[in-house]
Amino acid sequence: MRYFAVLLFSLGVGGVVYALSLRVSEDEPITVGFEPDEAAAPAPPRAPRADGAAAGTAPQPDPGYAYLQVLVTRGPSWRERIQGLVGVMVLIVIGMALVAASIYAAGSVIDRTIQKFLGQ
Repeated sequence: MRYFAVLLFSLGVGGVVYALSLRVSEDEPITVGFEPDEAAAPAPPRAPRADGAAAGTAPQPDPGYAYLQVLVTRGPSWRERIQGLVGVMVLIVIGMALVAASIYAAGSVIDRTIQKFLGQ
């Protein structure tokens, strides 16, 4: 029962962290980088594109940004969430098995060392 309580607690903490990480309003843009400088130099003229399209047809970030802006997409679907949950559970089981095996191996080495020391 104790292990089940630990599992529920960890899932609860993960859910709270997930909910807090999604607290972004979709109405306001997400900006990453530096604030634009008021006295920024004008952008240099662009050369025509190789595919024949007019220069400057793609939307460009504001001057002063160090990174491209990424549009906010919709959240993960229920299928992706269930896959993530199953993946976390599999990783927990594998981790528990590896910890148990390593503790067993360490105990076995200590037991052999003590038996060898005592001459048994």
